[in-house]
Amino acid sequence: MRDARTLQLPRVREASPDPVTVWMVVNDLNAATDLAEYERDFDLLLRDLAARTNARVIVANCPDLTRVPAYIQMGIPAVLLRHETARWNELIARVVQRYPDRVVRADAFNRSAEIDYASGVLSTDDFHPSTQGHAIIADVFWQFGVAHCLFAPG
Repeated sequence: MRDARTLQLPRVREASPDPVTVWMVVNDLNAATDLAEYERDFDLLLRDLAARTNARVIVANCPDLTRVPAYIQMGIPAVLLRHETARWNELIARVVQRYPDRVVRADAFNRSAEIDYASGVLSTDDFHPSTQGHAIIADVFWQFGVAHCLFAPG
């Protein structure tokens, strides 16, 4: 999240896109980023977007990682992973609620139950999305954008 705020945010402000999509949680979770630090950087990112752009923002939370093959192969107990994911998702929901007129939350966690991980949605590392996986992620953002009238249905 810190890199997004310091490296990507200036380019976003310069490009003036609308809407802006934000999905930065899994790498921070994996790196055991301090939650207070993540929350601070996340809030600063959204605050800056709200104050210095006209963009509407869609933020996706953390998907259910218990079904991702890389985590299963590492032997991480599902109950622990689900608990940790819930902590991060609660934080994301709390920060998004601070910007009700500009930011909506796309629920990637509940949508991840629909994913068939055996169907080629992951790259060869069994973790990162493949081209097909990125298309699914884009569809999640699209559907939430349409539902919140940020996009016209196509």
